[in-house]
Amino acid sequence: EQDLIIEDIRLAVKANDLAAGTDTTGLRLTDQEMIGVIRQANKSLEEKILPVGLLLGKKIDALIGQQTQTIQTRSTALVQDLTQQNLVIFSLTSLIFILGLGTTQRMVRRLVGAIGNLRDNLNTLARGQLPATLPGRTDEIGTANAAANQLADNLRRASQFAAQIGEGQFDSHFAAAGPHDVLGNALLTTRDQLLAAHQSDQQRRWL
Repeated sequence: EQDLIIEDIRLAVKANDLAAGTDTTGLRLTDQEMIGVIRQANKSLEEKILPVGLLLGKKIDALIGQQTQTIQTRSTALVQDLTQQNLVIFSLTSLIFILGLGTTQRMVRRLVGAIGNLRDNLNTLARGQLPATLPGRTDEIGTANAAANQLADNLRRASQFAAQIGEGQFDSHFAAAGPHDVLGNALLTTRDQLLAAHQSDQQRRWL
């Protein structure tokens, strides 16, 4: 095996000389010298090259381990950040839903309460009584409340006027709600008829 190695070295030296244009054919190493060269090369390999390679390998392994640790740390932090963000988003969504549900419930309660008040007001009018004034609103229920309040006010004024003309106060002021106000116009007609009858009765008494 050593002879093969020696021969390979010689061939390599020869090829190098030919490539460089030099002839070192006359300079031949003996087998012992060649073995010494090989041993020296092996010693240099073991003492210098292999330790450097091992040290380089250790540094590369350490660098790989450090980079792997860094990647794992960053991955863990990223997962934690994403988890925290998802938790915040879920919490905000839940809070918005709860607030919206609470707001909706309050609006429904107010709406149901307003409709109940309007119903009670109309039932009171239907019984011939004068209800309390309903609060003002800016929605459709507010429009219905305003109409119910106007109806109650018209009935209140009409009842007062009827009581006054019943007492003979024919000069009491009263105005119908409009040309289609059946009750108001009927009271005015009744007032005029009672006034005419009262005047006629006064005339007969003077006679």
